[in-house]
Amino acid sequence: LGSDQFVCFETQVFLEDALRNGLQLKYFPVPIIKTSATYIPRLVYVDKHVQRAYGALLSYVYNQKALWKAFLYAVDKTRKKRVHFFTFFKTIMQGIFIERRKRS
Repeated sequence: LGSDQFVCFETQVFLEDALRNGLQLKYFPVPIIKTSATYIPRLVYVDKHVQRAYGALLSYVYNQKALWKAFLYAVDKTRKKRVHFFTFFKTIMQGIFIERRKRS
């Protein structure tokens, strides 16, 4: 991901790339720098930038299953009353489509 359009999830992309290339890693999530709270992935419920980045991550990791995963995630979070389904799902889908355009 790592672009100005996607504000988080770089670690997940790095680990996915490592797995795809058969690398064996020992991952110790020790923080060496603390970023602004604005970029914490838990803000996926309120920050559209994080929602788009999550969509891009789904697309990168799950490819064709990304829309289905996004749908299930949005339904789950709507049931838990954390988000409004249509706006949340739409923003995640934007991230999916942006990542797919960049890939092709």
